[in-house]
Order: sequence, then C-alpha cells, then structure tokens
Amino acid sequence: MKELKYYLFPFIILFVFQSCSGSKNSQKINHQLKYSIVYGSGGGFTGFRSGKYIDSLGVIYKWEGITFSKAQKVKIDSLSKSQIKKINDFLIKNPLENYSFNESGNSTIFLTLKASGKEIKFSWNENASSSKVPAKVKEFYQLLLDISKNK
Repeated sequence: MKELKYYLFPFIILFVFQSCSGSKNSQKINHQLKYSIVYGSGGGFTGFRSGKYIDSLGVIYKWEGITFSKAQKVKIDSLSKSQIKKINDFLIKNPLENYSFNESGNSTIFLTLKASGKEIKFSWNENASSSKVPAKVKEFYQLLLDISKNK
C-alpha cells in the first residue's frame, strides 16, 4: 500500500498544478502570437503580384510572383520591438477572424494572416471604392504598410 502512495503522489501533484493553471494565461500565450502575414497587391493582365511577408519575430521579406511561395521570399529587414508590439497589440484587440472580405479586380490588394493553424484571407479591388472592406482590416493593412514603408 505504501508503494502505491509513492507512485500516485507525482500524478496527484501534476493534476493539482494542471488544474490550477488559469485560462487567461493560456489565452495570452495564444495571442503572444506565432504568426505569419503576407500582404501586397497585384493582378492585371499578367497576374503578377508583389508584397511582403512578416513573421512573428519581426523578420520582413519581400517577394514577387504570380502566387506567394516561401521559396521566393528575400529577407530585407527586421522590425523593432515596438513595431512588433504594435502588430501584436492590434491583433489582440481586433481579432481578424471576426471579419471576412474577398473581392478581386484588375488590381487586387490582399492580406493573409496565418496563426494558430488557421489562415484568414482578405482581398479587395485596389482601384475601386473600398468602403465595403471592414474598417479594421483596412486599418491593419495600413499599419503594415506604415511599419514596412522604408524597408
């Protein structure tokens, strides 16, 4: 019987610590995002597109082609900690999975966010009125443009 106590004790301790961990922390961990963002524009007769790719460590790559491929990306710079914080703060306060918008035109702006095993895609016609595009999606796209403007 004593031997059984010694074997069960570690499992009891593990169970207690496991059940005491708060869900707030696990949600924060999920939002201390491990993500990748692909954004840019293109289209037209050739279908050629160009844009940037940002990972959660703040490394910025540029790419060009008909479709995005990780093989096409070329590292161009890294974001500062404050720039990464701006992206993270925006995504925490404005979960983009709550929005949806996919329209294309001759020249299309696109934004793809991959996080937590999910991929969220947005696109809209660059030359038409973008009044239908959710404001938070446009705001995030503009944030990305501003952050990577001189990179």
